[in-house]
Amino acid sequence: MSSPEQGRQATTWDYAGILWRGRWVLFLCVLLTSAIAVAVTFTVKKRYRATAMLEIRLSSGRLLGSARESDNLRGYFDKDQAFKTEFVRMRARGLLQQALDRHDLLNALPDLQDSSDPVELIRRLVSVERVPQTNVARVRAVWFSAEGAALLANSVVDTYCDVTLESQRERGSARVESLKASAGSTGGARRQFLVNQLAELEGRPDPDKVFTLTVVEEAEGDGFDSLRNQWREVRTELREKEAIFGPNHPERRAINRKLGEVRSQINEAVAALRDRLEKELAAIGGATEDSQFVAEPERVVDEEIQKNMLEAIQELTLITQLAESRGAVLDPAVEPRRPFAPRLSLNLALAAIVGLGFGSGILLFRDHLDTSVRSIEHVEEGMGLPLLAVVPKHGQEIDAVSREAYQTLRTGLVFASGGQKGAALITSTAPAEGKSSVSLQLARALASTGSSVLLLDGDLRRPGLTGAMAGQAKGGLTRHLIADENDDWRDHVVELGQRLSLMPTGPLPPNPLQVLGMPRFRALLDTLRAEHDWLIVDSPPAGSVSDALVLADVVQDVVLVLRHDKTDRDAATRISKRLEGVGARVAGAVLNGVDMKQAFNRRYYGRFQYGRGYGQADVQSA
Repeated sequence: MSSPEQGRQATTWDYAGILWRGRWVLFLCVLLTSAIAVAVTFTVKKRYRATAMLEIRLSSGRLLGSARESDNLRGYFDKDQAFKTEFVRMRARGLLQQALDRHDLLNALPDLQDSSDPVELIRRLVSVERVPQTNVARVRAVWFSAEGAALLANSVVDTYCDVTLESQRERGSARVESLKASAGSTGGARRQFLVNQLAELEGRPDPDKVFTLTVVEEAEGDGFDSLRNQWREVRTELREKEAIFGPNHPERRAINRKLGEVRSQINEAVAALRDRLEKELAAIGGATEDSQFVAEPERVVDEEIQKNMLEAIQELTLITQLAESRGAVLDPAVEPRRPFAPRLSLNLALAAIVGLGFGSGILLFRDHLDTSVRSIEHVEEGMGLPLLAVVPKHGQEIDAVSREAYQTLRTGLVFASGGQKGAALITSTAPAEGKSSVSLQLARALASTGSSVLLLDGDLRRPGLTGAMAGQAKGGLTRHLIADENDDWRDHVVELGQRLSLMPTGPLPPNPLQVLGMPRFRALLDTLRAEHDWLIVDSPPAGSVSDALVLADVVQDVVLVLRHDKTDRDAATRISKRLEGVGARVAGAVLNGVDMKQAFNRRYYGRFQYGRGYGQADVQSA
């Protein structure tokens, strides 16, 4: 819709016109995509989605004033990262494999047997997300049946709760056994173990080394699990940035700062762990001065130390027995009532959007390839011609709106000629564009103002005006040109109405150009112009033959008739330039055959007609 000649940018109204004219294409595209959507909806296997609500506890409850793991989380982002860690653990292959085995899902969900990797299939169909501002996770499972979806969701959350509870108890039992071993008569093995671990934790040890120590694995309440995940994530992110950015890039510096913050948190946790180990070492009779300790063989633990050790064992045993899982089921998954997918309403909406987009693309591409004249801008800006009138489609009977269009053409021609009477040539770029009809109606409009008008059918190849109207003529143009000097041109004229007459072509000659070039023909035109106020000449299409170029040389103005949605813009531009090249004055163009029944055309071309504001009688008397 842009004009290459003037560089005009397309407007929203232009695009609206394209879509309005191609509305049936849009309708068919939407209908087709909707039919496909319906077919897919009823042929694709239905899927159901079940949801279980699970409370995530960042630590199992401890007794007797023991520190809670959540107390070591330093802020919202640390807690959020800890929750995400649990979400990842919930979808880990190991846990899903246990869910598969414990709940016999291969037999309960037969479709799993068709998969080469059932665990990975479950992993894709199970999702976990946090309910905002809560410690609650929403676990969703999708399956091909309502029962299967509920079973899958409940299996995952139940396995998570069982596995985390078992893990808590196993770690507590290991700590109890370790303390029991240390509470023996000598306690030498535990003391030596603590001394070695304290030596590893001296100074600012490397975090990767810290996370491999046994005491760190035992340090359930010091937040090392969360710190380990943070450290690995930041290190991975740093390696990715190093491969892309230089050392001084802002993103590299930001990652380095983040890495330093995590390292500081690890050092604080290590310091707290070191203090606790030193207290334990002192409790079993060890010494930490200068990081040296020499175990006394067969040393007997005194009664106070023995008492403290027994109390610690009893407390840890009680904690292990009362350990809680990291997850508590708030709402188990229930069988959904309706399928989650496919949904007919959603698919139809998406199909409508896709259909509209596809149809719009087709229409815009077709418009890009279409070079016909379809708008006022194509004439005025693209071709550089003034638009004299827009003529609606009409039949043999001229209605009030079409009659007003010809009155507008008459006014435009009068103004183009400077208000003086003269001669005008009516031509077009190709046949069947309505030049003969425009010539006749223009002549009638001129005659309605009281001017004497002669309509000359100058198309000596395929005359459009010579027909039933000229049945009363004795001859025509060609008969007069081949007759003797005494032949009166008036004998070859047919009266069409008051002050309106027609000179038909007469017999068609084999050499039209030779006839039009005769001096007698030019003399006849001078006579006709002198005898009438207006001479309207209907010529052959200027794009087909050169007759119009010859006729244009002997008239005052040329009117170019363009067929709406048919005439080629490039061809019309070339014809206009050719006419100007032979010295003709192109007064303007007429856009013919516009379908005013279309709402878009009525609004777009409204400035070329009165519309509904005047009565029928007013228009006819104009």
